Amino acid sequence: MTEQVECYSGASYGKRPTLLRHEQRRLEITLIEARWRTPGRRCFRVLTQDNQRFDLQYDESSNLWQINPLGALIEEE
Repeated sequence: MTEQVECYSGASYGKRPTLLRHEQRRLEITLIEARWRTPGRRCFRVLTQDNQRFDLQYDESSNLWQINPLGALIEEE
């Protein structure tokens, strides 16, 4: 299955990711922890509904997303 990201798009595409599909799972994004830009890319660190963290990169020239899993968020008591 191809990795996919759904996002809110305002004046331009890829403004805010809202959902990702990874390893045959559909994961709602509940929090954008960080966002940054590199030349030709929009990057996001996100948290999904099951407390998994991902780095997402949108390549503007190829119109493709890259999804990098970072593991589960460990909550302190």
